[in-house]
Amino acid sequence: MASTGRVRLMSTPAPSEPSLNPWTAGFWARLFDLTFRTFVTPQIITTIYVIGMVIALIVTVFTVVEVLFTQGFWTFIWSLIFAPVFLVVAVVILRVWMELLIVLFTIAGGVVDVADNTRRQN
Repeated sequence: MASTGRVRLMSTPAPSEPSLNPWTAGFWARLFDLTFRTFVTPQIITTIYVIGMVIALIVTVFTVVEVLFTQGFWTFIWSLIFAPVFLVVAVVILRVWMELLIVLFTIAGGVVDVADNTRRQN
């Protein structure tokens, strides 16, 4: 891989194909790239992670409030103890899934680099 820290996602298109540079193309150009030469997911992964954390927090808070008004006092106390545990576990699981997605895209970039190098040697 290049030492710039960037991972190339797809190989360079053939001369007859339209060129879409994955690093200079805008979000909308990437989103509607029907040749799938670029990926949108690495660009929006942070947004997906933040939205997932907010949803986990909202679910946790609403669960505790619901238990407060519908269950007994001791159930509410137990929910106060276990709600933060649920929140941390949910965020860890979300983070692992987001990192797995990034790893998949990094592997895809590495495979493209290997294919390009093999093509150049032949």
